[in-house]
Amino acid sequence: MHTTRLLVGLLLFSLSAHRAFAADVSTSALSETPESTAYGLTQANPIKVGGFKQVGSRKVYQYISQLTGPNGEAISFQRQGSCCPFETKNTPFSEVSTTGLLDIFWIKYEGIQAPVKLYINSYDFEMPKAPAGFKLKSSVDKK
Repeated sequence: MHTTRLLVGLLLFSLSAHRAFAADVSTSALSETPESTAYGLTQANPIKVGGFKQVGSRKVYQYISQLTGPNGEAISFQRQGSCCPFETKNTPFSEVSTTGLLDIFWIKYEGIQAPVKLYINSYDFEMPKAPAGFKLKSSVDKK
């Protein structure tokens, strides 16, 4: 009985977290251009995908799956690790820690001279955009 309740609770949590991501990221917003050419390319101006409290790193990978090269080239990526502690109230353990870490990814595509390092904040949210030299696909995977 308790196992069934737990499974139902986890399923409902998963569905609500998925709906939150879909509501956060709309097709029209993904086509916007960032105000800064340093967007996502420096630790001072990371891409803020948020959602870590609800869905862990899923939103990071959903964002990366939407990136393409400037002409629609498929990208490949490698996670380098975490860095750059910063203050945030959106950690999963905000009652004991208000420190978050940025995720670092190396992104490349065919024809690029050198991989690009992206900094991604999975704790705080601002409508994600494409960093300089990249585009975002026209639709978001709602799965």
